[in-house]
Amino acid sequence: MQLKVRVSLSYGRLPDNSLITFARNVHELIYAQSVFAGAPVTATDLQAGITGFSDAKVAQPNGGKLATAEKNQRRADLLELLEKLALFVQIQSNNDLPTLLSSGFEAVKREPSPSTVTKPTILRITQNHPGVALVTAKAERNAYVYEVQAAEVDENGALGPYGPVVSRTSSRNIPVADLTPGKMYVFRVRVISIRGEASAWSDSLSQRVM
Repeated sequence: MQLKVRVSLSYGRLPDNSLITFARNVHELIYAQSVFAGAPVTATDLQAGITGFSDAKVAQPNGGKLATAEKNQRRADLLELLEKLALFVQIQSNNDLPTLLSSGFEAVKREPSPSTVTKPTILRITQNHPGVALVTAKAERNAYVYEVQAAEVDENGALGPYGPVVSRTSSRNIPVADLTPGKMYVFRVRVISIRGEASAWSDSLSQRVM
């Protein structure tokens, strides 16, 4: 399905005070819409992110380098929360502009130049926690979202059905959770461009999950 309307990520370039205002507006609107029930970031967590960044911004002028570093970290934390919500809104809006705008996020206003998405490559699979695999793909030009799936391989080498898609805007350390330790899995990744074009699935890579 081609994406006709897309969430704009330009809020990431807003000045600090404008970003705080933007985030407060998202907080006010998104949790009031039933279509966005079950958002991956709770209202409480988003409010904590806004407050943490706002307080750090107020303390920055008289706090020197440490205060500036703290403010920058709190900004990065808030942007991470907003990114999770932006991806969620993109999916839930289902190409409907009024629904997208009702979340407080903005839509991309201009169509980018035509682009071609190439078949991605999995670079590595690592683990920090039992039952969770971190998949890193090669970064692709014009990629908007990276999607990863895993399928279990049984003792006879038969491939089971692929599990749910995990979507991230970064190609690095994409977490695939709820895997069974000790089992062998096959992983694959594809790219969705900013135009909504889907690449072919990558060549699969197998890994035994610890």
